[in-house]
Amino acid sequence: MFTDMVGYSALSQRNEALALELLEEHREVLRSVFPRHQGNEIKSTGDGFLVEFASALAAVNCALEIQGLMRHRNATRSAERRVLIRIGIHLGDVVCRDGDVFGDGVNIAARIEPLAEPGGVCVSRAVYEQIENKVDHALVPLSRPSLKNIQATVEVYRLVLDEPRKDPRRSRQASGPVRRWGAAGLVLAAAAGVLALLTFREAGPRSPTEAGSGSPPGVMPGAGAAITPGVLRADVRILHAFGPTNRDGVNGWGPLILSRDGFLYGTAVNRGPGGGGVVFRLGVPGEGYRILRALDPARDGGEPTGGVIEGSDGWLYGTAFRGGAAGAGTVFRMTRDGGAFQVLHAFAPTNDCRHPQSELLEGPDGWIYGTTTGGGGHGRGGVFRIGKDGDGYAVVTGLWRGREEDPRHPVGGLLLDAQGVLYGTTRKGGTKDNGTVFRLDPGGALTVVKSLGVVPGDLMHPEGTLVDGDDGFLYGTALLGGTAGNGGVFRVRPDGSGFEILHHCGSVVDDAKQPAVGLTRLPGGSFLGASLAGGTANLGAIFWMDPGGGGYRILHHFTGGPLDGARARSRLTPGARNIFFGATLNGGGGNLGTVFSVSTGPGGPVSGGP
Repeated sequence: MFTDMVGYSALSQRNEALALELLEEHREVLRSVFPRHQGNEIKSTGDGFLVEFASALAAVNCALEIQGLMRHRNATRSAERRVLIRIGIHLGDVVCRDGDVFGDGVNIAARIEPLAEPGGVCVSRAVYEQIENKVDHALVPLSRPSLKNIQATVEVYRLVLDEPRKDPRRSRQASGPVRRWGAAGLVLAAAAGVLALLTFREAGPRSPTEAGSGSPPGVMPGAGAAITPGVLRADVRILHAFGPTNRDGVNGWGPLILSRDGFLYGTAVNRGPGGGGVVFRLGVPGEGYRILRALDPARDGGEPTGGVIEGSDGWLYGTAFRGGAAGAGTVFRMTRDGGAFQVLHAFAPTNDCRHPQSELLEGPDGWIYGTTTGGGGHGRGGVFRIGKDGDGYAVVTGLWRGREEDPRHPVGGLLLDAQGVLYGTTRKGGTKDNGTVFRLDPGGALTVVKSLGVVPGDLMHPEGTLVDGDDGFLYGTALLGGTAGNGGVFRVRPDGSGFEILHHCGSVVDDAKQPAVGLTRLPGGSFLGASLAGGTANLGAIFWMDPGGGGYRILHHFTGGPLDGARARSRLTPGARNIFFGATLNGGGGNLGTVFSVSTGPGGPVSGGP
């Protein structure tokens, strides 16, 4: 990796002390990044580096991290103190001798570097073929540039860092057979040039919205520093595997809660001694699993798909999708030790909401709010509220105001803002009946904020609960649609403006597919998410992304079997010290679901409990 501060000589003549200071600062930054991608610094040539890597993807990820760090740095510096990096990467044969490397592999990388824009990355065709389905940036071919002192024609591509790849599924152009590298060794030479902005056109910092309100991407809880996607790691550990007998519930569904007493509480939607699923408690390290309530469908309701919440009074509140007196589901509460259980409301067969599927929400007014997929007066679903003691139950609204585009069938929960406005999603309804984001004002006014699935390639059928971002946007997931048909992540402002698809799931090899639950917001504004499908085994994945969608990374591929979960149906719940908790429908020894923890952090997994 050759770094050349273009304009460094001129800057030295004007202000030698500043030039030396910037040179040393950029060296520290780059040298801190190389090891995180297994980069081996071959040599430094004053203001230049030559670095080798084990793979093309490792080199590109290193380059992307460097550019991300420098962009964030430059956004807080005066023009005179800003520094940009040019990076060129090539894959080829080299000869190793006396700790140095020689050959066309090095020479071509050195010649590619000047072709990159300030703050940009250029790669050869050989690198492009290795990474084209593995990075979330457009790759634009240059017009067959002539490389100084290189006789062979080398195709060069530029990574467009501010633009996601628009058609990741494009077919690869015909190329020759892949070479098998011999004893001379395989080296990736990444040539990078560092230059002062005094002599080149500045790319400019992103707007506050694009940059996530000025925060670097990936600031994790308790990390105390920015974590770029290239160095984010995750360690998943199974805390409990459901089944295999009716002594246990099976199929984890709905978000977990980490209670004030230090235990995890959640639900499994099937089996259990009562046949209707269970509410369980589990110690964070994974010990002491206990069924607190085995639901009897006729008496308690069955299939508690919404998990439970902990009310301000210390009781647990939840819903059952079916069962109860009319078979339309229930709202219940129970003590944390399982000693007391009470059905607060059994949904009626007519003129009522029916079949709740999402988690509940306690508002600042003390009411418990929820959604149902059906009922509401016209069979389109509705929003209800109930007092914590069961009094005051009311249908806040049925999702029908006489317009065909009205929302229909909410599967996700509700988001409440400081003004008392409720936001939610529906799986159906909207202009094309492909789902909506809706708004419910305190006065009862119901508004479609955004209709989904309106144009080809649009997202559709959202099932997760929305989350508010630090930038004023509402962030959500959709189960289907997008360019690959496997859903994605979107954001929209509360007034319906600024809608943007941040990621099309399944658009790259082994990507997450069908995110059925909402995102979890992290300190610093980035997000974690989980999916039902996709990943290397097509059993789901855990992913990270920054608020603008510019950074996206798969952290874990669910593989099922006795040592891993499969098919996440639980939004990730934050604990402490970078640890999050979730549940899966399948996986574990009996393939009947799991409760898991995921530890995230920079440079490797974070161990230990909260």
